[in-house]
Amino acid sequence: MNPYDIFNRKKNIKLVLSDAGDILFDSASNINEQKEVLRELFNRNGIDWCGDNIYNIFKPYKVLSQTKISMREAINLFLNDNFINATYADYCKLINERYNYNKKIKLFKDVTKTLEILNYKGILFYILTDATEKGNNLYSKIEKMIISQLVERGVYNPYNFNVLNYISGIISSKDIGVKKPNPKFFNIALKCRNGFKKIEAVFIAHESNEIFGAANLGIDVIALNYWKEKGSIEIDKKISEHNIKYKSNKVNSRIYQVKHFSDISQIV
Repeated sequence: MNPYDIFNRKKNIKLVLSDAGDILFDSASNINEQKEVLRELFNRNGIDWCGDNIYNIFKPYKVLSQTKISMREAINLFLNDNFINATYADYCKLINERYNYNKKIKLFKDVTKTLEILNYKGILFYILTDATEKGNNLYSKIEKMIISQLVERGVYNPYNFNVLNYISGIISSKDIGVKKPNPKFFNIALKCRNGFKKIEAVFIAHESNEIFGAANLGIDVIALNYWKEKGSIEIDKKISEHNIKYKSNKVNSRIYQVKHFSDISQIV
């Protein structure tokens, strides 16, 4: 028996919306690297704070870099506002010295297989990402990850490969000026192609605010890798409470909990 049949699923999913980092690939290591580099710049200026504290102060500037201004401008503004004698160039130099800034990011296991199944079913797959670059600029990066996994699987054929068979589109916070879970993000995504109803879409997420933000808008959610988040026990509890409301027709959306990206094909 399919464990997801407990919802007596009758919806016809035509559109899968998905976060990128920590859903398709690991992004936590990049955040940790950023914390350490910012901490080093603070230490050089006689401020001995832990990386988490500095990163919490940096978060509003990161939001700006993902919606309004460039990463260079955000870093410089952050350092200047906190009286740190350093620039974006110093930040980049440290990143390059300590970490392989051009390291190859790999997709999680079975991502391409699952995307092939969705494509075979005629289901569109759109990435919704909070990023410092516009969606069109992210295609080449995602394409490289997909090709790399196809090569590992021994199935890559450069003559008939088309990234659009895997990723139907990418919408970045930099394109629209807001971050998830702002309703504007989802409303724009639902208008892609010829447009879709909420009942025809599902959103894959790992962060609490995005899981419940989409669910509260009436969009079904697939919760994946949320147990890596702080407060995962509370997220579990809230998901259970939400699904109880769904079964009693008090809310219009449900939240699936899956362990692997490949489980998505069992739901849609």
